[in-house]
Amino acid sequence: MSKIPTIDSFFDTFAHKYNFIDNATGNTITEEIMFKDSFNQAVHRLIQLHVEAALKEADVKGSEFMSGGANYEEYQQAVLNSYPLENIK
Repeated sequence: MSKIPTIDSFFDTFAHKYNFIDNATGNTITEEIMFKDSFNQAVHRLIQLHVEAALKEADVKGSEFMSGGANYEEYQQAVLNSYPLENIK
């Protein structure tokens, strides 16, 4: 399975950096801001990558079980558990 970018790396790709002056201290503060359109694009793409990966893993696991003569319940569990939620970071 190819490595799917983390939420942080996606944020870095779609966020815009702005510098502000803190009136109280005079220090420059850098803020990262993501606009709605950029946010929607990032979330859509990240979800798409995870769904594609989950479907590929389900296909692999399902094929492995069916070629081994597994019953439907074993097949169903293999497919449902083929893409752990821990993969979404």
